[in-house]
Amino acid sequence: MTRICCRCTRVEQGGRWLVKRPAPVDREPLTHGYCPDCYHAMLIEIETQFADHHRGARLDRLQPAGSGACPACA
Repeated sequence: MTRICCRCTRVEQGGRWLVKRPAPVDREPLTHGYCPDCYHAMLIEIETQFADHHRGARLDRLQPAGSGACPACA
């Protein structure tokens, strides 16, 4: 099964993440995930949004503080 990074579209082949996607092999099954670089970047983004949320920042992708959507803010 070939794994494709859902953020940068690099492809994992033999444990290495390649920038160019190799030619498909007879309808080989595909799956999506994050390459190590994008996984790390997403963790930082999520942690930053979480920290901003709990400081009272109102972000489009998060519920406003005090909305009851977050148990820590309720």
